[in-house]
Amino acid sequence: KASQGSIILIRGPHDSGKSTIISIMTDNFSLTGEGKAGCVLYPTHLRVLHVSYSPMMVRGIGLYKNLTFGMEEGEVPDISRIRRILTRLGLTKPSLLEELERCFRTERGIKTKHQDSPSMGKVYSKGSNSDEDSDSEDASEGASEEAEEELEEEEEAGNEEWISMLSNSECKRIHLARAFIFNPEVLVLHRPIDELEMSLTDKVLGLLREHVDNRGVEMDPSTAHRRRPRTVFFTGGTIKKPRIVDLI
Repeated sequence: KASQGSIILIRGPHDSGKSTIISIMTDNFSLTGEGKAGCVLYPTHLRVLHVSYSPMMVRGIGLYKNLTFGMEEGEVPDISRIRRILTRLGLTKPSLLEELERCFRTERGIKTKHQDSPSMGKVYSKGSNSDEDSDSEDASEGASEEAEEELEEEEEAGNEEWISMLSNSECKRIHLARAFIFNPEVLVLHRPIDELEMSLTDKVLGLLREHVDNRGVEMDPSTAHRRRPRTVFFTGGTIKKPRIVDLI
């Protein structure tokens, strides 16, 4: 039995069953059948999030929606918290932050200079001749449709382009950032620090500890007592016990 508010490391050599345990814990593996029995039980009020070893990105929805994927409208945090988490994970490349801002503005319907162009709306001339007014309206609608199509094409291109610019390490860290942004009560990660540089490994482990101790990363410490305890399970090879771990 794992108590809430702790970090548990599941370790062992290659092919020793670490991923199977993670799959059982996240209900992705059936224990039914001959010689199989048992289950993993969580209190029903706890949110459990599985972070796979291989990064997952959804194409066509942009960086902001990727980072907040699966969250209800009222659960999405302030954009400043998202930026801080990315910064903590070393994701500070200008092009990446610009993409986040662009997607955020698009999602929130904030007009950019290009979107605020007069061609984007109908043009009405008070007191004008009805035929002239109709011609003007038709021309305006045509220009508006063309401008909207151009914007959609630009957005679609932007939504795909940012993924191709990411390194494997950046993909992995965005994958982890999504988990910290979601802020679940139970976080289950498969090999989250594998293939990361030592400096990045320390950052990830520090964020896991903060997730438990502060009951959320980059959250107000003064309100931590109002949030439910956080628990982390993560797998590793034969690594030594990191100082952040409570139980192996």
